[in-house]
Amino acid sequence: MAHACRLINKRSFWLLFTAISFVCIGYSIRYFPRAFPLVTIDLKMNRSGALTESATLTKKYHLGPDQSQQTTSFQTDYLVKTFVELEAGGKKAFVDMMEQKLYIPYTWQTRHFKEFEPHEVTTHFTPEGKPYGFYETLSENAPGANITKEKAQKIAEQYATQDWIIDLKKYKLVEASKEMRPSGRGDHTFVYQRHDIQIGDGFYRLRLRVSGDKFTELSHFVHVPEAFLLRYQQMRSANISISSAASMAVTILYTILGCIIGLFFLLRSGWAIWQLPLFWGALIAFLQFLVALNQLPLAWMIYDTALPMHTFLLQYIVNNLHSLIYSAFSYTIAFMAAESLTRKAFGHHPQFWRVWEKNIANSFEIFGRTVTGYLLVPIMMAYIVTLYAFTQQYLGWWTPSSQLLDPNILSNYFPWFSSIAISLKAGFWEECLFRAVPLASAALLGKRFGKKKWWVIFSFILQAIIFGAAHANYPAQPAYARLVELILPSFIFGGIYLAFGLLPSVIMHVIYDIVWFSLPLFISTASSARANQLLIIILSLIPIFIIAYYWIRNKNWSTLTDAVYNSSWQPIIESQKPHTYIEQKHIQFSKKIVYVLFVFGGLGCASYIRFTQFKQHAPALTITKQNTQNLAETTVKNQYTTDLNTSWSALNSVQSHFKHSTSQTQHRFIWQEGKEKVYNNFLNTHLMPPHWMTRFVKFTGPIIERAEEYQTFIGHDGNIIRTRHQLPETRSGAHLEEEQARTIVHNELKNYFNLDHMQLKEISAIATKHPMRKDWIFEFSDEKNYPLKTGQARIAISVAGDTVNDAYRYIHIPEEWEREERKKNTFRQVISNLCNLLIYALFLLGFSISLFRWSTGNFSSYYFLIGFLGIFTLFIGSLFNSWPQIITTFNTSEPFYNQVFRTFGFGAIYALIRSAIVALVVALTLGIKHRYTLYNKISSLFTGLCLGTFIAGLQATLSYFGPSLEPLWADYTALGNYFPIIAPTITALTKLTFASSLFLLLCTAIDQWTSGFTRNRFIGAFVLIIFTLIVTGLQMPTDYTFWVISGIILGTVITILYAFIIHFDHTVIPLIVGITTIAGLAQQAVFNAYPMALVAHLFASIFVLSISVLWWKQLNK
Repeated sequence: MAHACRLINKRSFWLLFTAISFVCIGYSIRYFPRAFPLVTIDLKMNRSGALTESATLTKKYHLGPDQSQQTTSFQTDYLVKTFVELEAGGKKAFVDMMEQKLYIPYTWQTRHFKEFEPHEVTTHFTPEGKPYGFYETLSENAPGANITKEKAQKIAEQYATQDWIIDLKKYKLVEASKEMRPSGRGDHTFVYQRHDIQIGDGFYRLRLRVSGDKFTELSHFVHVPEAFLLRYQQMRSANISISSAASMAVTILYTILGCIIGLFFLLRSGWAIWQLPLFWGALIAFLQFLVALNQLPLAWMIYDTALPMHTFLLQYIVNNLHSLIYSAFSYTIAFMAAESLTRKAFGHHPQFWRVWEKNIANSFEIFGRTVTGYLLVPIMMAYIVTLYAFTQQYLGWWTPSSQLLDPNILSNYFPWFSSIAISLKAGFWEECLFRAVPLASAALLGKRFGKKKWWVIFSFILQAIIFGAAHANYPAQPAYARLVELILPSFIFGGIYLAFGLLPSVIMHVIYDIVWFSLPLFISTASSARANQLLIIILSLIPIFIIAYYWIRNKNWSTLTDAVYNSSWQPIIESQKPHTYIEQKHIQFSKKIVYVLFVFGGLGCASYIRFTQFKQHAPALTITKQNTQNLAETTVKNQYTTDLNTSWSALNSVQSHFKHSTSQTQHRFIWQEGKEKVYNNFLNTHLMPPHWMTRFVKFTGPIIERAEEYQTFIGHDGNIIRTRHQLPETRSGAHLEEEQARTIVHNELKNYFNLDHMQLKEISAIATKHPMRKDWIFEFSDEKNYPLKTGQARIAISVAGDTVNDAYRYIHIPEEWEREERKKNTFRQVISNLCNLLIYALFLLGFSISLFRWSTGNFSSYYFLIGFLGIFTLFIGSLFNSWPQIITTFNTSEPFYNQVFRTFGFGAIYALIRSAIVALVVALTLGIKHRYTLYNKISSLFTGLCLGTFIAGLQATLSYFGPSLEPLWADYTALGNYFPIIAPTITALTKLTFASSLFLLLCTAIDQWTSGFTRNRFIGAFVLIIFTLIVTGLQMPTDYTFWVISGIILGTVITILYAFIIHFDHTVIPLIVGITTIAGLAQQAVFNAYPMALVAHLFASIFVLSISVLWWKQLNK
């Protein structure tokens, strides 16, 4: 180390270093195209041009709504691009495809839309500015003609050839479909395929659509073979698994052990500094939030016009607020741990938070470290260029080609901002978490246990592997390509950190990322790009400017004194303040209050019994899992005459609630429009009841064969609701014409549904051309058996080749109703997300306070350990018990054990973190003495039980008088678990733990703020009401108005109870939560919706009551 310091003090070293850096700049520019496959795009059209030309085009052809709004973005068809590069000829074939105008994967897409209107249009232009297609969406209620297929085809081909200059002689018609709209309009879709050329196993296709007699779509596309999609998913699975393993290692080793536990000891010994890390963590998190806002112009491309614009904006902001809070907490913890660990481990480093202070920033040492960061960037670039050029040319590695130019970046409000903010986050946070935390921790462990050198060497190698693996989720082959690529940079970053501290490594990482993120801006020739380029350069040089400022101000260079180095820093150990003993006042309730409590309890019990709905609107699911699987296997064998040998796996899942299905809106529609009688008539026919679904799939064998699967849907009493046979697209079969397929469908209607097609109205006939067969989907409307004025009862039958492979019924929801429902649901989801965000923030606050109190010794380790073990057992038990349900979602194109590893790895870590946070909050609330307590413990127990019963009754009453917007179903979730009998207990205890700890934390805070509710009572009452409103909004409210009214009523009642009773004895809170939890369990027990459900919920109720009483006893100690 001393030799290195003497070397860098020589002028010759810096001259050589600078020369090498500039040589690397030239080398990188010269060989960049050889290392990274570049695609040259003749980008003549810019954003404003796309908007102008699109407006002209829509006006010319009368497309889209009047007085519409516009937004545009430059889109890349990454699927086609990846397919061609990997399996259809590589980069050369991709470039040839564009040069020959066979397909243009880069297009300007401009959307014309209007708030609240389904009518919209999206136009496509090539980079040169030529019209390339459009897609107009009309309302299903828009009037239009119902013309013949031949006439519609003539209209489509006439427009395509005359207005869009398409040479249809090179195409043949492969698909012709028709769909009738509720307004009586007939929509025709025609798909043509190039017969003279194809791209690998893919096909160049053209889609034309006529809505009524209006030409509404011309789209070029490439049909990418399913086999490639499956192989690509399999390939990406390896990338994702490597990255997932690294993420798990980062969470356990760096975040939990290094940051959390490391900070615990640092805080205890006075080594931690929290103010500046909090400032920088919050600042960088806020900058990322601003990045999201900066990209808002592009977000309008996905705006749902069913929503008010302000709801869309609110949704966008709330979603990003989640990231803001999480990021601020994560960054603060990482910065705090990294700097504090470094300060204690490496005395030869300058104190990081002081490097830009007066007489320090203008020192030779800081200047050298800063310049080192900048000069290393070109060397890093040269290394990356060399590595990629070598591996692609000689080892056959693949990385996606790039056009470098990204016109979308100019769509941002401030194009320069995103590259700076994202780079600052990545460089600062990653160097702290991936470098400083492991290396400084290893050094400290080496000091403590000996052999420091070997600790550091092991950590040095490990951090390089983890850093590389963490970036392996990028698409590249082989899967470990990114890991290998980043090994050497990680060694360089780590070596610079060990020698000189965080400053040079952070600067190098930030500037390196800025170079990559800002490349599109520097490639751009737009006039506005120049100002953005200048701003990026200026902001990138801020560290140099700071040094220059202090140098000019002091008019000389300085040398760092010993006081600036970490070795001179002394921990600040504050003298432990004597614990302020709060003398508890023992309260004795009068007989009058006891009588009132008794009345409250009786009233709550009566209200609960009177107003709780103990009859659900769905049948009990009595068939067992094993019987379901046996029946499913028999059905598949008989219907499809197939042998389900040992290569097939049976995956059984239960449809636990209509809210968890894609058809939930159908249930709500029928319930609201037809009420209970109509709903009951359609359940089991057009509305799926609670049911079992059995998938027969393959996780081994040829990848294309794994696309095949059988699905059976079995109802409550063993009735077969639906069977489905999913075939690979390469499976051979018949090429039926429409009339031939229609005959098969009519027979299926008679045999399977016992319906005559003459009694039905045909809605659509949709054709799908596969390489070896042609599939059809027919839909019919059963108007005779549909009693409502709006919507339709429909039947869909799918024919693969000449065999029926699916037949089912459903409810078609009117477009206007569905859009209005989507509007309401989105707003309710925003409310729910916001409520979850606030609860999340409260838990993080409780976690931080708990950790700080623990570090100062004012905390119960015993309560934390007991709480953590109990909660972690619940989470892990739930994870393993729900295993049968989890694997039903696995993708057969990915290796089975890769998915098991990711699912249970992240599940276990998630359980670990949540358990620790909640246990810390539980221990915090158990360790704080409150000002009041009830003198008689029996009276305290009686109070908790009575108040819990009263609140349960109040909740039942409010629910009873609320709007009935959806049917009431029992919860069938437990059936999908290994042991259904214990699933309700795990769920209920988890709910009890979260809710009790949350309310205890809040009431403890209110007690502190209001000095036992003796001052600031209005603030305390307001907080309680708002908090109750937030808690009731955690599960998406069914109706916004009712949620507000009921939440305020419940919050007001709870506030009154708190003011007169609860604040005298917080120990009753677990009892109150326990009773309200048992109230929900009792309802499910009465439903008795599946075998042993009554026993399971009674068992859960006993456990909840026992834990509530036990918690109450601990609080009373």
